[in-house]
Amino acid sequence: ECEPAIAAAGTAAAIAGRLGLVEALANARITIATAQYESGDPSGLAELRGVPEQCRRDRLLALTRATRNLAHLVREEGGWQQSEELLAESRRLDGPGGHNILPDYAGEVMRAYFTGDLATLARVDEQLDSLWKEGRDLRAWARALRDDPAADVDAANVLADARASGFHRPLWAALAGAALCHALRRRPEQAAELLAELVGEWTKVAVMASGEWVCKAATAAALTGPEPAEALRASLAELRHHTRWSQAALHTVTATVALGDGCPDQAGAQHLTAARIHAQTPAVTDRMMALALAAAAFGHAGQPTRAAPALTRVRQFADRNAAPGLLRIA
Repeated sequence: ECEPAIAAAGTAAAIAGRLGLVEALANARITIATAQYESGDPSGLAELRGVPEQCRRDRLLALTRATRNLAHLVREEGGWQQSEELLAESRRLDGPGGHNILPDYAGEVMRAYFTGDLATLARVDEQLDSLWKEGRDLRAWARALRDDPAADVDAANVLADARASGFHRPLWAALAGAALCHALRRRPEQAAELLAELVGEWTKVAVMASGEWVCKAATAAALTGPEPAEALRASLAELRHHTRWSQAALHTVTATVALGDGCPDQAGAQHLTAARIHAQTPAVTDRMMALALAAAAFGHAGQPTRAAPALTRVRQFADRNAAPGLLRIA
């Protein structure tokens, strides 16, 4: 609830400023900046970048919270490597670190996701699974690409936990992940139902499309059909601020709509644009999904020459990661 958070924290900041309560003021600034960014105002990121320096200068306990929230926002912009550096700094800090509510990320698993190491993702252990639910979500995706039926159990458990949590963000991520698993496991009807629920729930709340779920949802829509793709496309087109994740997702669903309109060559070009955006991040697994979709679209267009480069990269990745599900898309 971004607007109430900004208003309440603004009041707290004003009181803290009058009373000279530097710790309380820093925490209020963190809340305001984070909520501004989440609501689609990119100026929140610029504001938050200045808070850690103030915390270092004044030796504030809020430094850990400021660093972790900044890591989250930087990752949302596609800067996962800088985000990892910030999280590593936060783990080195002494002290309790305030009241951070943003999730920490297991470095090895996130690196595996971004670098395209599906084998590591597929064997996320149960200890991490119990502490960090997104690890199980990524494991479900990797297992689905590798045709492992355990993906269904993972996706169902993550979705059940998210529904029980009562929080928006875990539910959106779980819906996207479960929809993608259903789509990869060739159950388009179930995927379409989950995508419809996701779009319906997300559009009720005025917040950005998080990288935690938007590309998974777009890929699921691409594998499901033009109707869910258009529903997501229309919502993404209205965003106040686009990140690399939402830009790539928008190209993905736009491609699917074009394919449904009988323009597979345009669809292939849109998927290639999404792949180039993922290459900038870099997010190897997402890039390979986009290239697989591009190869398939160019195949529909009867343009094997345009499909060949993408297909070659996808085949190499799929062979290296034992991922027949990815090759099947292409």
